[in-house]
Amino acid sequence: MKIRMAIKIAVVATLMANIITAAHCFAGSLRDESWAENTCSNGLDGRLHDKISLNYYIENNFEYANATICNHVEYDFTDSITMFNTICYKYIRSEYSYSVYDEYSADGSNKTNVMTGDAYGLDDIDVGLKQRLLDSDYGIFTHKIKVSIPGPYDENETLPLGSGKYNIDYSILYGYSLQRIYLNLETGYRWRSGGLSGQINYSAGIVARITCAIRARVKVHGRSYLNNGEEGDTTSGVTTSTEMINRNSVNRACGGDGGGFTSDTTLNDSTDDRFSDLILNLGLMIKLTDNIGLNCNYRPSIHIRNMSEDTSLSVGIFYWFI
Repeated sequence: MKIRMAIKIAVVATLMANIITAAHCFAGSLRDESWAENTCSNGLDGRLHDKISLNYYIENNFEYANATICNHVEYDFTDSITMFNTICYKYIRSEYSYSVYDEYSADGSNKTNVMTGDAYGLDDIDVGLKQRLLDSDYGIFTHKIKVSIPGPYDENETLPLGSGKYNIDYSILYGYSLQRIYLNLETGYRWRSGGLSGQINYSAGIVARITCAIRARVKVHGRSYLNNGEEGDTTSGVTTSTEMINRNSVNRACGGDGGGFTSDTTLNDSTDDRFSDLILNLGLMIKLTDNIGLNCNYRPSIHIRNMSEDTSLSVGIFYWFI
């Protein structure tokens, strides 16, 4: 089984490395989050860039592990327009404990059930366009649109690889360089299919170049869900049954910067119909060679409203092909 899985991963990685889509990342401060999954900038010349990465992600609220191998390709159509594509092969494993009423107990106490499982396969596929709007002494403004296409998995499995929904993201980015310090701001909106509520995303990050080979980052990422979904799904888009809550709480994808935020949201038992969170991301990137880098990220929750509070840790290694 392990040999078969290793062969599948190797085949998928080879296919991903030969995908010809997407682009050279923009110059300036927007390039300086070069360890993130959504960029493959490395100061390399040329119109086509390709980066493959291997990431391992864990959460401590319950026993959960996620390993992904991702290929991100970018192609520069013009000096200001870029197309990008990301494909990931994912393996997830979870052991989740929860309490339920024990109908056979003499005193009516609860019992603890343990849900375990694992799954692997292709994750959602991302394609998109990015355009630089302004490049001046006051910074760089960029906007982008990204479409997430569900992968070939069954979202109704006990441990699904994804939500099985189409997502369309539109965002505006700003970057400003102060020699060794870089400022990155981003805000955007996510439309989700299936009658799920829309989502506003926003983030602010500071990247410090400690040495030529070491960079550190402090980033805050927030999400806020709008009550514009269909009836019965008007908040964050997750059916509020215990079964769905437990199932979706173990459905977390690595996704680079986003950590475990690509799946539908876990709900808490509350009458408050507002859903939001704020996550702190502390990252460190070490450039081992011109083509190889190592990164790690620690992501604690700093504000939660009616969503699961997660603290996660991820480590990854990436390689720039071109």
